[in-house]
Amino acid sequence: MKKTICLFTACLWLLSCFAQESRAYSGSGHIGHHQNAKADTVGHKNTHLFLTYSYEYEETKGPLSITRTQAADFFLMYGLTEKLDIIVDVPLKYRTVDGEKTYSGPDDIQLAAKAVFYDRNGLSLAVSPFVVFPNWGYKYGIGEGRIQSGLSLYGTRKFRALTLTAIGTYKRNENIVNDRLNIYKLYILPWLEINDKLTLTSSFGLERDTNKKNEHYPVYVSGGFLYKLTDFLTLYPSVKVGFQKPEKDITVLMGTRWTF
Repeated sequence: MKKTICLFTACLWLLSCFAQESRAYSGSGHIGHHQNAKADTVGHKNTHLFLTYSYEYEETKGPLSITRTQAADFFLMYGLTEKLDIIVDVPLKYRTVDGEKTYSGPDDIQLAAKAVFYDRNGLSLAVSPFVVFPNWGYKYGIGEGRIQSGLSLYGTRKFRALTLTAIGTYKRNENIVNDRLNIYKLYILPWLEINDKLTLTSSFGLERDTNKKNEHYPVYVSGGFLYKLTDFLTLYPSVKVGFQKPEKDITVLMGTRWTF
């Protein structure tokens, strides 16, 4: 009964955040890696459900324009075996440009699998192929309007309280606006466990710009923490700062992880 009440409360909280979009700001971005941040799996027949709200703020100069995006993200991981997970990611977005609503609805949906193929002496390695399915949001600058695919490689090394993860991703960026097709991403995630309930998190990332005219790799830094409220509920707030376009200027995230 307690689990049901907590889950219902979290859903109401997310819906209330989304309901404020018409009278407040709006924003969102990619959720980062709190949901899928290590070379591990959730375990056979176990389920991790991540409910996340984020607010994204971006300024474009010449002339000045401000884009705000809010997002609610539903991210599910289920353990088919001890070493294999299936993953479903369903994001919802609400976007305004200079105070005017430009889009409200689903973003592209992602399906993935994640398999651990090495786990020994504190080192684990995993591979995760994924497919992204488009929706009508590409007409409003949400998503790319084409089916995309890619592959991520994970490496996690544990050093007592410190956990260090590196993630390399290749995505075939099929799109309808003549953007770059081959996108490479690299993420480094140092996490420090303070005690059984609290873990400090950080993330450093870069990826190839989708704009063919730009050869630089946009960079971001994020920081936050994980706090385990109960055996089945964990909070993970964080703040992400982008240093180069098209990374967003700032993203504030509040997430919950439900373990079943």
